[in-house]
Amino acid sequence: MKNDIISSFVYPVAAYSDDDFLYIATGFLYRKKTKFYFITSLSSILGRQVPNGEFKLKNKKIPNVLKTSFSIFEDDLIKIKKRVFPITIPVYNENFEPNFFIHPTYKKEIDIAVFPIETKGIDFVSLNDFDTVK
Repeated sequence: MKNDIISSFVYPVAAYSDDDFLYIATGFLYRKKTKFYFITSLSSILGRQVPNGEFKLKNKKIPNVLKTSFSIFEDDLIKIKKRVFPITIPVYNENFEPNFFIHPTYKKEIDIAVFPIETKGIDFVSLNDFDTVK
């Protein structure tokens, strides 16, 4: 069971520019009361190194959508279902404003981006669900 839990903490995320696959990154879910947040590196969603701004890819494409799958708790909140729930996370809204938060003080000096996640009532597995992680 421990391996199931640990492997459920970190999620691979595929970065796309429209339908063009760009690269794989990682992230994790964090739960705050009833809300979930997907946390990944800012460089993963900007397609650029942080803080110097160099493009990650030679073609200078940047992602506009992230795709991943989250693990789901069983009804008893102890067992994790083997199946996962696929999710698409738009990087920007229709006005090209970010759908993510960055560090409020250090801005792009800190390589972190936080996306609020709409769960539609699904109970995902988040990093802070278990107090046994050290």
